[in-house]
Amino acid sequence: MSRTPAVHAIAPTQVFETGEIVGRTCADDPLVRYLAPDSTRRSRQTLAKVGVELVRYGMRHGEVYVTEPPVDGVAIWLPPEHALITRPRLALTGLRALGAGLDPGSLIRLARAVTYLEALHRREAPPRHWYLLLLGVVPSRRRQGIGSALLHSIVTRADATDSPCYVATMRAQSVLFYRRHGFTVLSEDAVPGGGPQFWTLARAPGAGKPVG
Repeated sequence: MSRTPAVHAIAPTQVFETGEIVGRTCADDPLVRYLAPDSTRRSRQTLAKVGVELVRYGMRHGEVYVTEPPVDGVAIWLPPEHALITRPRLALTGLRALGAGLDPGSLIRLARAVTYLEALHRREAPPRHWYLLLLGVVPSRRRQGIGSALLHSIVTRADATDSPCYVATMRAQSVLFYRRHGFTVLSEDAVPGGGPQFWTLARAPGAGKPVG
């Protein structure tokens, strides 16, 4: 019988290591390819830099969970009071500054995607929800229960406080994963302007049971 992967809250010393892992897990994400279709702009160094800032954002406004060393999976959760991403919060991190390194076309695509998805988030997400900003596992360690363990890091707490959860994904296979954990699809659409297909999902308190 396989052992459930151990996860814990990130330590300050793990920020850069975890940021690099975020970059690796996002390298094949449809949204990343849409924002930067030129592969030279999706270098490991660039993606790691974005990953570090996402981790910092999560630590400042929410909670970040990682697997026991070596880190091969990460989840960034935003609690109900910080579930909506605002410009002032972005300004306190380096995320907005990263846009300076993008070409004009990528900047337009970034603004279009973020504006559309966050507007949808505000309209359809249930009140007082936990927002799963990111769930990533390195390719070589997928389908080994890591994603389930990282999801479980907050789902049990959300259930205890009668709080729903919300997530958006650009991966069709991830929809099946989330549905196994009690999430239901709220919408299926595509980012305007030729962007990738995406799904938004929500989980009611107590829905389903996390499985390995």
